[in-house]
Amino acid sequence: MTDVLVLGGGCDAERKVSLASATAVAKALLSAGMRVHSWTIDDHDRFDVSALPGEVVFPVLHGPWGEGGPLQRLLEAAGRPFVGSSSAASALCMDKDRTKTLLRQHDLPTPDWQVVHTIDDATMDPPLVVKPIDDGSSMDLYLCDDIDQRDQAVKAVLQHRVRALVERRVHGREVTVGLLGDRALPLMEIVPAQGTYDFEAKYERDDTQYVLNPDLPLEVRQQCISAALRAGRLCAVRDLARVDLLVDAGGTPWLLEVNTMPGF
Repeated sequence: MTDVLVLGGGCDAERKVSLASATAVAKALLSAGMRVHSWTIDDHDRFDVSALPGEVVFPVLHGPWGEGGPLQRLLEAAGRPFVGSSSAASALCMDKDRTKTLLRQHDLPTPDWQVVHTIDDATMDPPLVVKPIDDGSSMDLYLCDDIDQRDQAVKAVLQHRVRALVERRVHGREVTVGLLGDRALPLMEIVPAQGTYDFEAKYERDDTQYVLNPDLPLEVRQQCISAALRAGRLCAVRDLARVDLLVDAGGTPWLLEVNTMPGF
C-alpha cells in the first residue's frame, strides 16, 4: 500500500479552492486503497516538507506559490517524489505571457495580447479580456467592451500586481481538455448559466453545465485535442494538466492557458 501525502491550503488567493480540491483528492485516494496523510500549509516560510510522512507527495495547491514553481522547487530540493509538473514547467505555465509566447512560436493559435505595467501601456482596442498574468480560477478577470472599461480593469488588476495581461477577446464556446499522462481525456464544454466562467460560476454556483463530448464537428473536436496535446508537450507538463480553449464561430480553437494542477 502506497503512502501518499496530500498537501492543500497555502497563502495564495486560491486557498479556499485548494482546501476543497485536497479534500476531494484525499477521499479518492482512500477509496483507491492508498494510505493518505493530509497536511494543510498555513505559512509558506515555515513549511518543511522533509519532516512530513509519505512515499509520494500530491501537492493540490492552486496559485503562484503552490502551483507556479516555488512549492515544486521545495519538493525537488528535499528529494521528495511528487505528482504533477516540475518546478520549471509549473513556473512556465503559471506565467500566461511566457506560455502564450511559446505557443505562438510553434504556430498554435492563441489570442493576441500585451503585458502592461501601467494604464498608459494598454494600447489594444476592445473587445478585450484583462486578467492577471500569474493567477488562476478566473481571479480578477474583466471583460471589456470599451476603452474606459479596459483602463478601469487594468487599474484594478495592478492594484495588487505589477503586471496585467490584456488579451483580445474571442467570442465563442469555452472548452477544456484534460491531460492524463500522455493522453487526452474527452473534450468538455463549459456553459455558465449567465455571463462568463468566472470564480463564482466555477466554485460558488451550481448552475454551470459541463457538457462531455459537446456537439461540435468531429474535425473541430480533433483540432482541440491535438492542440491541447501539443501545448502539453511544449510546456513539458507531467502526470496531469488541463488546457483551456475557446472555439470561435469559424471553428478555430484558440488556446488560452495550461493549468498544471486543475481544481478538483
